Amino acid sequence: MLHKRNLNCSIIIPHGYYCFPCARTRKMLKQRSARLVAQCSPKRVTLKMTPKSKKKLSLLQKRNELLRKQKKNCINKIKLLRQNMSELMSKFENVSKESISQKLTEMNCSGYQKTIIEEIVSAAKISNPKGRRYSDEWIMLCMLLHIRTPSGYNFCKKNDILPLPSVSSLRRYLAMIDTACGFDKNFFTLFKKHLERKTTMQKHGIILVDEISVREALTVCSKTLTYKGLVDYGEEYKATDINEKATSGLVFMFQPLADTYCQPVAVFAAKGSVVGTELAKLVIKCIILLEQAGAIVHGVVSDGAQTNRKMWSELGVSGELKSFKNWFPHPLVDDRKIYVFSDTPHLFKNVRNKLYNDKVLKFTPNKSGLPQHIKMSCESTS
Repeated sequence: MLHKRNLNCSIIIPHGYYCFPCARTRKMLKQRSARLVAQCSPKRVTLKMTPKSKKKLSLLQKRNELLRKQKKNCINKIKLLRQNMSELMSKFENVSKESISQKLTEMNCSGYQKTIIEEIVSAAKISNPKGRRYSDEWIMLCMLLHIRTPSGYNFCKKNDILPLPSVSSLRRYLAMIDTACGFDKNFFTLFKKHLERKTTMQKHGIILVDEISVREALTVCSKTLTYKGLVDYGEEYKATDINEKATSGLVFMFQPLADTYCQPVAVFAAKGSVVGTELAKLVIKCIILLEQAGAIVHGVVSDGAQTNRKMWSELGVSGELKSFKNWFPHPLVDDRKIYVFSDTPHLFKNVRNKLYNDKVLKFTPNKSGLPQHIKMSCESTS
């Protein structure tokens, strides 16, 4: 390797690595290089200030140093938290639905709590909310929640408290439900599953029968391309003539004796009141289907309309004093009876109308009259 030498280099080195002229030149070059570096580097600014200002400056410097240390600690803490979060996320992604269900079972969580936690975990694994998939049980719970409190549902949906589907999705699910008239076999299958979770005492109940008047209306269902608003008895009979528009609706409802819910069982669209003989057949069929689903039917409740009284007589029920009978044999079990009840408010209404219109109260076949207080009440009402 070539080395630069001084012009007066003696070539011969008496001692060391350099001759005297070369060593002096080398020292001079180092000093020049250090001087250039010192000139280019910024010099420390020194301020001439009073002792009071100097004290304030030292306080600011200490505060700045403290903030710098706090910032450094926060940065290290954030780094550590991010590292822990990434580790937890990797563990969370590896968690399976079966392990979560097993853990919840060990903690004795209820079925609804399990469903909510499983839906929250499955929703957290999906980045895009449009790609969520919901279980059938969760969809049913969301429908019930929206029916019970739409404002509460929207609040939980807006603030991401629960992974709820949109209202339009719920409406699409509701539109998929077949709301045909008559006895639905799928309904009784679901009702059987519902009764399996009840106690034996909660399965006892009665059937409520009532008719309501509806306005004549004819619409076209775009999905099935059929008319809606015609007479419809389900599998028994469906009207095809446009002139057979329904004017009344017959509703069957199951009311348990030891529980707090009422469950509509079937609805029928009729033109006018349903004939008593047909009504008796529908009552018998309703009892059979409910018994097959697991319910224990003890009675039938209806008002005192003419068609209902005809239904009573068809079933062998009589209110006469000489041949009083308020039950008929169970269609499936020989040693059981189905009792028939008239709605109590309608009984009071019928008695009141009879007293007001005829002004006579019949005590026995040979004795009739009207008590004074009832007569005064009728006169004051008129």
